[in-house]
Amino acid sequence: TRSAGPVTAVLSRCVRAASSAAWRATRAPGDDGGYRDGTGAHRHLTHTLPAAVVCGLAAGVAALHWVGAAVVVWVLLSLAICGAEACTPARGRLDWGTRALVSAAGAGVVMALAQPHPALLGVLVAAGMVVHVLGDWLTPAGVPLAWPLCHRGRRWWMWRSPVAFKTGDCWQETAVRWACWSGTPLVAALTVT
Repeated sequence: TRSAGPVTAVLSRCVRAASSAAWRATRAPGDDGGYRDGTGAHRHLTHTLPAAVVCGLAAGVAALHWVGAAVVVWVLLSLAICGAEACTPARGRLDWGTRALVSAAGAGVVMALAQPHPALLGVLVAAGMVVHVLGDWLTPAGVPLAWPLCHRGRRWWMWRSPVAFKTGDCWQETAVRWACWSGTPLVAALTVT
């Protein structure tokens, strides 16, 4: 929601509204509002495996045209910068305008060198969402992994890892973050080849 300032803030509001509508339309009798606000807007629709597949397909279809591919790359770079900034002190972080410009410049370089294949971008988006969902599964709040299936009278059952930990300044989150970042050069090398 903060990666590109007002642009992603508006998109976030739209996605939260769609998630809330999906929660209201598909909730089972045992479902309550769930995590945080009780409306189904947070950690609901976007934290499901079907949503990862749909978003991956949408990114792949968008990337069939070079403008769509550039937008997908821009969004991915913007999110990557936000993720990298989580490893830095707050004073070293970019404001949203600078982050958007750096992401746009990076997207321009990528598009100039070699436009990514639409299937690759679709897989990257879907895989990134799955990794995010699994990361949130490791927290006490959990995620609706079984949606749209019912479990114990609830369609939006929040599944939690048996070794869940809180997020924020904890050693577990730092270890996971650095393990993911350490694999980045390998993923980049495989992508280039």
